[in-house]
Amino acid sequence: MSTDLPVPGQFDSAIDDEVRRLRIIYASDLPDKVAQLRSLVADMQENKANLSPVNEIFRAAHSMKGAASMYGFQTLADLGAALDEVLYPLLKGAKPVTDGICDLCVEWLTAISDVAASSEKGVERSAADYAVFHRLQKLSQLENDRMDDRGKNCRPGRPDPA
Repeated sequence: MSTDLPVPGQFDSAIDDEVRRLRIIYASDLPDKVAQLRSLVADMQENKANLSPVNEIFRAAHSMKGAASMYGFQTLADLGAALDEVLYPLLKGAKPVTDGICDLCVEWLTAISDVAASSEKGVERSAADYAVFHRLQKLSQLENDRMDDRGKNCRPGRPDPA
């Protein structure tokens, strides 16, 4: 058996330092990401038929869900997951882009900015502190309730999918 494996705890402080460094970088990049996303949301509002901005916003939310969680920013991860769930059906053509969706994206960006600013001040907030989080969850749940067990839409007034 090899004896050159690290002893448990041997690299903990070095790993902690690296994670702290990466957290700082991630947090400092957020304002630029939010600015880029604001531009994409504006593009989405101007041309709701163009799914390219929706795809980019979805990818950013999806990435935020994973990266923020990895760096210990659970509120950002939860907010990212909530928007991810709402935008996915739009990309699949199951739902159109509406003014309401665009407004939710604007609210989501405001919440992301607030989380970043609060975090810089050492204030930890939960995603549940943000009304947009609850609206996104409710919209996602409504969509899930309209799906049958095969993942097809079963909207009232439409025949059951075969």
